[in-house]
Amino acid sequence: MSIEKNVQIVKNFLVALGRRDKQGLLALSGEDIEWIIPGEKIKATNRTFEDHWVFDIAVRNGKLTNVREYVDTQALARASEMDASPRP
Repeated sequence: MSIEKNVQIVKNFLVALGRRDKQGLLALSGEDIEWIIPGEKIKATNRTFEDHWVFDIAVRNGKLTNVREYVDTQALARASEMDASPRP
């Protein structure tokens, strides 16, 4: 596959991701895709955090084979911190 076709596949992936189009994502993904995404929200504290993330995406034979998101782990850690003071 050409670089241009692979770039278009990744663009299609991002569009499908933005639309939350599960069928579109499945159509673009290889059977044995490895997808590692740490998450957007900390459930224990119910806090969100601002993150400047990067996706590392591998495409092989027209399908995504690896998607990895890199996040700001310090922002994630801060959002994970529980309030140390006891609650009344």
